[in-house]
Amino acid sequence: MPYEEFVKQRRRWGNREPQITISKRGNIGINTVCDRTYLKEFDYVVYYYDRDKTTIGIKPMKEELPNAYRIKRYKNGSIVMLSAVAFLDHYQIPREKTRSYPCTWNEKKGMIEVEVG
Repeated sequence: MPYEEFVKQRRRWGNREPQITISKRGNIGINTVCDRTYLKEFDYVVYYYDRDKTTIGIKPMKEELPNAYRIKRYKNGSIVMLSAVAFLDHYQIPREKTRSYPCTWNEKKGMIEVEVG
């Protein structure tokens, strides 16, 4: 079989759909699309969990509340992280390996939803 020349293609890295990544270390990474679409005007989040639907709720907040976690932005906002070890462990949400999940916006509840089950 003869060789075939590869035609150079431009490829953008990253996902163009909102998604979160739960890391082995217990952090939740927010991709740029999710941050710019849902979180850009906020500094904190409050976590929720629906046991029946195995769905995480991430509600953005403008001010710090007793159960709120700070949104950490690094490198001019290109990296967005949330601390979540206690939350993930409390609800036994798997984090043995790093995994990404698509997320959606629940307009009625004003929060990001992520099905993890």
